[in-house]
Amino acid sequence: VRSPHPLQALAGQYSDSVQQLIKIAIMSGVHVDFENPLKLSVGTRVETFDAQADLDLSRGALDYLLNLFPELEGNLSE
Repeated sequence: VRSPHPLQALAGQYSDSVQQLIKIAIMSGVHVDFENPLKLSVGTRVETFDAQADLDLSRGALDYLLNLFPELEGNLSE
């Protein structure tokens, strides 16, 4: 049975859009710190998120992540 949540283990703690962002961040090599607030970091740049944030991922989680960390662009293959 397929879960309706991007990361079932985190479903009770994080909104679906934050789960999607966590998933793509991990797949993209971004450091994820699960403390509250959630922290994503690349090098010295750190972005924080409320666990229940409703993120606008209408252009996709990867696009959202690349807007946060444009330096990832050259490291990711399509």
